[in-house]
Amino acid sequence: MTDVGLTGRDEDPGGNGDWFDLRLFVANNQPRCVLAYQNLKAICKKNLKGKCRITVIDLVKEPEVARREQITAVPTLMRAPFVTGSLKIVGTLSDQKKVLDGLRLPARGTGTGREPERVAQRTG
Repeated sequence: MTDVGLTGRDEDPGGNGDWFDLRLFVANNQPRCVLAYQNLKAICKKNLKGKCRITVIDLVKEPEVARREQITAVPTLMRAPFVTGSLKIVGTLSDQKKVLDGLRLPARGTGTGREPERVAQRTG
């Protein structure tokens, strides 16, 4: 796997900030990491209209990144720069809704970010 810009560009061509930078942390070409990458490409194409840049970081080749970013499992996906309320998503990214909600990304190209679902807690 290599660094990939789904748009074929390294920058937001319009400069208007409607692009999403995503970092996928992997270990070599493990099957779960390859599947996560494929699922992420599909999520970006379907929901972000391709307006995202995926950077694949191989932690076997760059172990210092794992320490710096506090990555403890692979594959792990995070949004960069960090967005308040977003999470690091671990796994194959097969549940699109969890990925979109967890990273506060828009669904099907609408809006600038989804509010995560809130879980009501019972009191008393």
